[in-house]
Amino acid sequence: MKNFKQILRYLKPYTVFVVFSVIFVIFEVASNVLQPKYMEQIVDDGVLQMDLDVVFKAGVMMLLVAVIGGVCGYISCVLSNIYSQRFGNSLRKTLFRKIMSLSAQQDDAYTAGSLITRMTNDTRVVTEFSSVFIQMAVKPLMLFLLGIIMVLTIDPIYGIILLVSLPVQFLIIRFFIKRSAPVFATIQKKLDRLNSFAMHIVSNNRLIKSYVRENYEAGRFDNQNRDLTSTVMNIQVFMAILNPLVMLILNTVVLAVIFIGGFQVEARMIRVGSVMAAINYSQQIMMSMMTLGGIFQYVARSKVSAERLTAVLNREPALPSGKQMIDRIDKLSLSHVSFRYPQNQDAQRNVLEDISLEVRGGECIGILGTTGSGKSTIARLLIREYDATDGQVTYNGVDVKDIDTKSLRDQVSVVFQNSDMFSASLRENITKGAVFSQEDFDTAVRSACVDEFADDLRGGYDAVISERGASLSGGQKQRVAIARALLRAPQVLVFDDCTSSLDLETEAKVLERIQTNYRDKTRIFISQRISTIMGADRIILMDDGRVVAFGSHRELFDSCELYRSIYQTQNPEGGDELE
Repeated sequence: MKNFKQILRYLKPYTVFVVFSVIFVIFEVASNVLQPKYMEQIVDDGVLQMDLDVVFKAGVMMLLVAVIGGVCGYISCVLSNIYSQRFGNSLRKTLFRKIMSLSAQQDDAYTAGSLITRMTNDTRVVTEFSSVFIQMAVKPLMLFLLGIIMVLTIDPIYGIILLVSLPVQFLIIRFFIKRSAPVFATIQKKLDRLNSFAMHIVSNNRLIKSYVRENYEAGRFDNQNRDLTSTVMNIQVFMAILNPLVMLILNTVVLAVIFIGGFQVEARMIRVGSVMAAINYSQQIMMSMMTLGGIFQYVARSKVSAERLTAVLNREPALPSGKQMIDRIDKLSLSHVSFRYPQNQDAQRNVLEDISLEVRGGECIGILGTTGSGKSTIARLLIREYDATDGQVTYNGVDVKDIDTKSLRDQVSVVFQNSDMFSASLRENITKGAVFSQEDFDTAVRSACVDEFADDLRGGYDAVISERGASLSGGQKQRVAIARALLRAPQVLVFDDCTSSLDLETEAKVLERIQTNYRDKTRIFISQRISTIMGADRIILMDDGRVVAFGSHRELFDSCELYRSIYQTQNPEGGDELE
């Protein structure tokens, strides 16, 4: 219930719609309760007495009440749909923003498929529950209570029959709900896995086709899909037994009322119309109980979904933002920084070990290392995707933990090796919705050499890029990502192996233009290729998570055997040093 209460807070702004929906449903219920009384009057005072005037008047009133009840029911349903959809909209927006605020290590705790399922399917389940609650809980409960009262006014014996049957019906419903609740939780987990798997396959479709693994992956999908389908079918078959059982009890009650009513009519203890009214009320009461049983199914499913939603909504920031704003970075430092990824706390060694580094404003730094040396992790620490396990990252002497995260990322941009594109125009992929001058835009795209292929696209910068940039080559995507970072003009630019897909000629042009057009910015180039970083003021050589040497290209070539070995491997015919 605690999870439900938290979720229902998002319904509070729409309370007026809920209240009026309940008011109109009260009128609808009153209409339903009055109709058997008019039927009783038509039969006893009209038909049996052969008084057509009574039949006509009572019939007109019965029709009028039915119309009023129908209109009220319609309005109640419309209001329910209005508040439930607005409630769902508010919940989805809040959940989306929460997901966007999760840190990288919190992102690692959920698969993309799981988050999407929560934001769509789980939100839909909770929204549907809020929509049907009045119609499937408030309305039948009122029908049940008023129906019992009306039956007791006709003859207490009919009320006794109903009261005897209700506990049986309640126990049956409770049994089914208790057994089904864990299964609904299992279904949601299996749906998470299926969605995650499907997203993975779709995003890697080209790779799968290139290795002719379509049938293999289709088989894996079929296995997961079959498992989900089997679980859903089993619970549906199980829950399908509920309605026939409830109907059996309902029909038994009606038969008992007819049987007893028949004796009473024969003994002139009651009139035929009263028996018919008692039968109608009995049906209303039992049907309301069956509807309440249906709402319990919604409760079981919604309880699971509410728990899954609140699990995300209640996640406290793993890396709470600091409060200090920065608008200029004169120095950044890593002081004795060691790091181990949260999901690998049991690993034998750190990814980074005792890294110390100081970069002055406007300086150009190169970080060189082979795969797995930990160089990309430094980039993630600089924008505070993670906090250092030990040591300290500072800007202008201020601990990164004390700096406002948004302010930090406004001043520090990282271009990673793998940069996905958005399904939008080329221009929107570069600007990301922000407004820049045409001069700044032109400088950024020329510096990243985006202009060299943009004109070849149909529509130029307004050409729509397909999802994940499938219509662009790897090198083109990297150039777009570089232009995106340059356009923001932050104080610190970090390029993490983001020219690895460029040919050497294009890479050289991009690097030269960045050094020329953005020389007032602090530039950090991270790469496996010496050609990318050899023009830096200082080069940091990393190996196995440690800094093993630093200096200029010439100094490292002369003094560091590892650096010289990497250079000679990458330039087997290049002589002793690049010209």
